[in-house]
Amino acid sequence: MSISTLESLPNEILADLFDKYINGIDIIRAFAFQQNGRIDSILDECQRHNFNFINCRNDHFQLCMRILPYYVQRIEELAISDYDTFGQVLAFLTTFPSLHRFTKLRKLYIHVDAVSVQWNRIEQALLTLAITPIKTLIIKVSNSKGILLFDSTFDIVPQLSTLRRLVFIGYLPHTRWEFSKLSHQICDFSYLQTIFDRYPLLKYLNIRFTPPSNVDSTYPIVSTNRNIQSMPALHTLIISFPRDHSTTFNMLSEYLQNMPALHRLEIKTHQALIDAIAWETLFQTALLSLTHFRLQTTYRFTDDELETLLQSFETPFWINMQNFYFIITEHQHIEYDLFRLSNDTKDEFDDPVIRWWIVPFRNLNDDIPVNDITNFAISNKTNSISIYYQFNHIQNLTICRLDTNVLNWLRTHVNLVGVKHLDISPLRSKCEILSLLLSDVQNINSLRIRCYQLYDYQHELLNRIKFIKSLDITSDGEHSYGLEQIPLVTQLVPNVECLVIRTSTIPDLILLQNQLPHIRSITFKLHDKLRLLSVVRQRNLFHTSLRIDYHLRSLEESSSITIWIDSASLANLHVQGNYLESLGSNAVLNDNYDFDTRL
Repeated sequence: MSISTLESLPNEILADLFDKYINGIDIIRAFAFQQNGRIDSILDECQRHNFNFINCRNDHFQLCMRILPYYVQRIEELAISDYDTFGQVLAFLTTFPSLHRFTKLRKLYIHVDAVSVQWNRIEQALLTLAITPIKTLIIKVSNSKGILLFDSTFDIVPQLSTLRRLVFIGYLPHTRWEFSKLSHQICDFSYLQTIFDRYPLLKYLNIRFTPPSNVDSTYPIVSTNRNIQSMPALHTLIISFPRDHSTTFNMLSEYLQNMPALHRLEIKTHQALIDAIAWETLFQTALLSLTHFRLQTTYRFTDDELETLLQSFETPFWINMQNFYFIITEHQHIEYDLFRLSNDTKDEFDDPVIRWWIVPFRNLNDDIPVNDITNFAISNKTNSISIYYQFNHIQNLTICRLDTNVLNWLRTHVNLVGVKHLDISPLRSKCEILSLLLSDVQNINSLRIRCYQLYDYQHELLNRIKFIKSLDITSDGEHSYGLEQIPLVTQLVPNVECLVIRTSTIPDLILLQNQLPHIRSITFKLHDKLRLLSVVRQRNLFHTSLRIDYHLRSLEESSSITIWIDSASLANLHVQGNYLESLGSNAVLNDNYDFDTRL
């Protein structure tokens, strides 16, 4: 049987791969001007590219900055981020202060650390989007506390005539924009009135209310004495409330009654909004176009309260309303960031689901109400699983117990092939059938495991996890990661790119890079902050003019640091190390030290 190679594929298929499926970074690194004339000719004909720089290595980023001008007029999607790559946004805007050359750009994602770049740089870049066909703009701002994002920053948004969807996590300014989709995280419910007043043409609104302590104090005080603006075009509304939020059913219903075209309503809520009779009355008098309704809350009821609440949604009215569900979920809280759940956007609904109750009950294997559950856990509670639902979209799976019954249930009710992240660290006793589970989750790219489990399960893990890209080794109190584990990690996961360890000593990074040739980053989790500060000299800064004082200050409240290991990072170690040594540890921890974070 002949073996197919990339070279054997027709030009049309290769062009489709380059256009739709391969990150532009990989095209530059592996294909452009590196293969042969045929490949270069196909790339010249490709007219649409996607460049995703999230978690990009510094040396790969610098390479792309040199070659990207050749591709700017063919890029349709672009993502740049300061998350774990501090200064990447500034470095990109230094090379491309104007985005007008991206003449085909339809989607732009920017995750910016507010202390890394002056906001006029962001303003100037966004202003130049006016002559692009931009349709989706996603802006996320971290560390914006105390930094006011003035309305003038976003006065240019009305000039983006093609914009249809805006996702903004941070402070939403006071301008009036006209586009069809908005996703936003805000603090006060009364601010919803401001959104309605300023964005009357919205068709899609996804909004998360957060406790006041989690949001900057720059939100405006909104009067509640005005008439509520009608939203005649709104067809989808998704709202998430935190626990013990002050919003009442009457407050919410006043807004819902002004949405005559609403087709889909999804609410994650607290106990005050869970009233089956009140919702039934509202649906009989308003929201007559509604076809999909989901009301979800988290489990915090006694057994009697739970039974009474579930029965209230099992009436003939609810049973006859297809695609109307009330859902209660119980979650297992997680502290770690294995699944890249950012702390400023994560809430209790994002934790792994371990138990669920769904009414009204309609038929066996009804997967509609659980389609959006992607984070799942098998808890230690023996009655935590049900035979009635199929979980087809689970990406993050946490295992607290594993036996034959659990494995059979997982194989029947969970699409294990789709699982990308597996956490077996909660398993406390040796599990003889772990190898069977590992054979089923054949597409995982990240694993969280305890240090002793690496040894106890090394035969089960061997040849089953060698292709994973991220490995999180957690401490169990008695064992911690050290140099002696490197040979075992090399044997079990030779292709690992991102390593997270909890250790009392700092491994030799050069040795790590030699033994793990694909390693891209290593995250240290230390209890000794002074020791943690001592390794910040190896922090990868994407823009050399950035002051690193801010990172030293922020580490006073942190117990981890991510170091990106590549040629560009290692080349800067000596320079950054000398600078830190000149500051001294006393300056690092002195609250009176002048930490200038601006350029």
